[in-house]
Amino acid sequence: PPLHTLRADLWFSNCVVCMSALTGSNYVMYATTNLKSPIVWQPLLTNQAAGSVFAVTNLRSAPAKFYRAQLLH
Repeated sequence: PPLHTLRADLWFSNCVVCMSALTGSNYVMYATTNLKSPIVWQPLLTNQAAGSVFAVTNLRSAPAKFYRAQLLH
């Protein structure tokens, strides 16, 4: 199944990005600060989804970021 962003919320001093997930599956979340070519995606974390939502939290004071996720097989 495709991965979809559920939301990106500001929660106190944090930015929380959530997406639907398959329970028990492993995901890598990537981020970049610029979408100009060449785009350099940096891995933020690799985690196993504990439920049907996978979330990443970053400080609101950090530079703006663009996110993507990859399901690991």
